[in-house]
Amino acid sequence: MTKRKKAILKEILCLLFEAQEHRPFFHVEGTELPLCWNRPSDWNIRYIKYEWGHLLSQNQMPEKSSSIENIGLYSARCNQHIQSSMNIQELMVYGGLLAQRISNVLTNRRILFA
Repeated sequence: MTKRKKAILKEILCLLFEAQEHRPFFHVEGTELPLCWNRPSDWNIRYIKYEWGHLLSQNQMPEKSSSIENIGLYSARCNQHIQSSMNIQELMVYGGLLAQRISNVLTNRRILFA
């Protein structure tokens, strides 16, 4: 990968991370228990190891599942347990802090991609 491509990729990552307020996609404040954590093989590290997640699952939107507008930065728990195979709109029905967080991040993303 060329230096220019690396710089572009880094800028994309920084913009997505900024749109998520420098936290995993489903990270919410004000809960007694954490909602985001690493997979068991990474429990020994003291930071969240991010992975790509899909706002609309690969099964729901295979032709565009990996487009930049359909991916976010998730923790393993966000990706595997909170969202699982549901799309973002399906998660909104849970309401509360999770729905607020999703709404805030989606608003930031709409601004970013506008």
